[in-house]
Amino acid sequence: MVLGSELLKRRPWAAFSVTEDWELYAEYTALGETIAFIPGARLVSQEARSTAQSTTQRQRWQAGRREVRLRWGPAIRASRDITSFQKVDAHLELYWPSPAVHFALVLVCAAAAALGGAPLPVQLLAIAAATGEMILGLAAIIARHPQPIATLMALARAPGYTLWRLGVGVRARLSRRARDEWVRTARHQHR
Repeated sequence: MVLGSELLKRRPWAAFSVTEDWELYAEYTALGETIAFIPGARLVSQEARSTAQSTTQRQRWQAGRREVRLRWGPAIRASRDITSFQKVDAHLELYWPSPAVHFALVLVCAAAAALGGAPLPVQLLAIAAATGEMILGLAAIIARHPQPIATLMALARAPGYTLWRLGVGVRARLSRRARDEWVRTARHQHR
């Protein structure tokens, strides 16, 4: 995230949860501050290179996002500084599951529908409706990516990634440490 100095003068930093970026997003939204993509902004960060490195980070993000929803959801709903559209947008941002969790839910619901005897056309229509946004988004990414074959090969790992993300989400939900303590993500040496 990138914060402008004018914003910090008006609204000094007041985020001290395990996911300060989500907290600031929710707080600034409730206060009517504009949050937008700035094409000229530059952000440099070091990403995790392995699932072992990113597990603590993902657990923190999952648990922290839930805490932010509980703390700031009512303030966003009650805010007189934002429109109803902005309230809905903020709630979708804070409550909508990750693509991996969304995909897993679709698969579970599809299996339940199949086991429950729902007609195949109904099952296919439901799956298409539930995954349409993901499929269109992936198609756009692949079409515009400079390495579409490598992108498709990376997508082959999606089932394993989905299982890993579900496990991280469950551990985050059950872990008090993930909610209460900022655990540093192990990083690799920068080259």
